Amino acid sequence: MNHHQRNYIISGAGTGLGREVAKRLVLQGANLLVFSRSIDAVQSLQSELHDLNSRSIVVSISADISKEKDVDNVISAFTSSFDRLNGVVSNAGIYGPMGESHKVSWTDWKESLSVNLFGAVYLINLSIPLLIEQGGGSIVQLSGGGATQPMPYVSSYAAAKSAIVRYIESIAIELQPYNIRANSLAPGPLNTRLLDEVIQQGPQTVGRSFYDKAIKQKLNGGADPAAACKLISFLLSDASLKISGKLISALWDCWEVWPAHLDAIQASDAYTLRRVSGKDRQFPWETK
Repeated sequence: MNHHQRNYIISGAGTGLGREVAKRLVLQGANLLVFSRSIDAVQSLQSELHDLNSRSIVVSISADISKEKDVDNVISAFTSSFDRLNGVVSNAGIYGPMGESHKVSWTDWKESLSVNLFGAVYLINLSIPLLIEQGGGSIVQLSGGGATQPMPYVSSYAAAKSAIVRYIESIAIELQPYNIRANSLAPGPLNTRLLDEVIQQGPQTVGRSFYDKAIKQKLNGGADPAAACKLISFLLSDASLKISGKLISALWDCWEVWPAHLDAIQASDAYTLRRVSGKDRQFPWETK
C-alpha cells in the first residue's frame, strides 16, 4: 500500500501491535503522530522510525488515552504539526482487572472502560471534525475476541470491546455523508504484554481455561502481527473506500479479495455483531 505523505494518529504506539503498525506505515511513506503513556517508549519509537524512513515526519508525545486533557493535547499537537488528518488507528487498550466480576476492584473495572471505551471514543470524536475538513478518511479501531464471545474473569475488557464495536458500527452510518469509513479489527492472539499479564495472574484468577490457552499461545508464539499490520494498512488505503461498519479478522477473513466484492459485502450483515436467534438455530418451539 502507498501512504506517501498521508498523516495518521496511532494510539498505544509505544509497544506491541501499535509499534509494528507505526513501522509499517512509515516504511510506506506516511507521517505519524504516535502516543502512549510511556514517554520512553514513544521516544525510542520515534528514533526507530526516523532510522527506517528519515523523510517521514513523526511526532511523538506521552499521553494517557483515559485522560481527556491528554487526548486534547494529542489533537493540539497534531494540528500544530500537520495540515490534514487522513486516518486514526485507535489501538490503546488494557485487560483491566482479572478475576470474578463481583470480587475485583470497582475502580479498576471502571478504569478499564476509561481506556478501552471512553478514551477510544473521545479520541475518535475529536478526530472526526479533522477528517471531515480533509474530505474523508478512515477510522480503524482495534477490537478482538472480547467483542465476539464471553470472556469470564476479564469482564470489563469484554464489555468495553463489545461496546466499542457497536459504537464503530453506529458512527459508520453517521459518517457516510462525509466520506469517512470506520471499521473494527480483530488482530488474532498476539504475544504482547497483555498475554504476559494473564500468565502472571495465574489460573486461580483468570480461570484454568483462559490460563491454559495463554500458556499454549506463549509457547506457540501467537499470531504474526504482520497480518494485522497488513489489514490496518489496507483499511487506511483507497483500496477499502467502500468498506465501513465491519468487524474484520486479520487471520480468518479473506479481506484481501474484498475489493472485488464490495457491493455484496456492504449489502450484507456479514462481519458485524448480531444476536443469534432461536430461529437461526431452527429450534422447533420458535413459531413466532
